[in-house]
Amino acid sequence: MVSDESLIQRYKDGDESAFNELIRRYQKSIYFLSLRMVKDHEKADEITQRTFINVFRGITGFRKKSSFKTWIYQVTINLCRNYLRNDKANISEPIEMASNIPGKSPDPVKAIFNQEIKNFLQTAIDNLPERQRTTLILKVYHEFTFLEIAQSLNCSVGTAKANFHQAIKKLRNFVKNNENFFKEKVG
Repeated sequence: MVSDESLIQRYKDGDESAFNELIRRYQKSIYFLSLRMVKDHEKADEITQRTFINVFRGITGFRKKSSFKTWIYQVTINLCRNYLRNDKANISEPIEMASNIPGKSPDPVKAIFNQEIKNFLQTAIDNLPERQRTTLILKVYHEFTFLEIAQSLNCSVGTAKANFHQAIKKLRNFVKNNENFFKEKVG
């Protein structure tokens, strides 16, 4: 596979198809990052488009202080933050997760139970402080290393690790403090 850096150089040298390859490579993950952060399909789609517009405008000045991957995620995170900051009325239903893929026909009771668990966990994640929530999303859903998280959030690796561990601790406490929810569902 051609590296991001090679594609960027090819684009800077006039090969427009190289930028299209970068879009193809990152479009899906950028969309899902946006969706997890803003919880609105249309807005996530808009943020994804805006991310690539901003990257297109800034790619000639990309200085390679970090990887392209962390840079494009940083652009996306900033756009999501701006949206969340400027649109306090963006309360929406929790996003549907991958188990609701058409074609699967799970047991209806199990499907309802699974959706309730997902909604419960989504509520816990939504209640995390912004940096902890973003760190958790990047680590768990996008499999970023702590170095990549630090570069994307403009913080130290130690801060990225601390944010992740605090997020996990808060999620554990949330689950522990709401263990009756699980007892009702299982028992």
